[in-house]
Amino acid sequence: MREPTRYRVIVCRGPECGERRGSAALYAELERQIELNGLAGRVELDWQSCFGRCQSGPNIMVREASEHDAGPARFTVLLPTNTGEAVLYNAVRIEELGRILRDHVVGGRPIRAMMGRKPPGFD
Repeated sequence: MREPTRYRVIVCRGPECGERRGSAALYAELERQIELNGLAGRVELDWQSCFGRCQSGPNIMVREASEHDAGPARFTVLLPTNTGEAVLYNAVRIEELGRILRDHVVGGRPIRAMMGRKPPGFD
């Protein structure tokens, strides 16, 4: 039987996402849900100082983990991986975190509706 895919979930904590849009709360809730759902061995949670998509935040990147992932994501997130594409979810709300874990991490199905969004009030 094949090992389940390991994922790296990276939360943006830049000045726009972190301080203005509360990404620290998203990180804390992801940490809680990963533990609660027994995904600790399958999900590496980390943070990134900025993804450069500030007007679309808070942003969360989900990608398959690779052998390049030794150390903090802030130094390795931009390295190419051979294991799959990274997905950047935008304008993420706390109530959507369970869906990201369930559909993408466990089910292997990225959620298109959560990509390329802008938060309310940004045109």
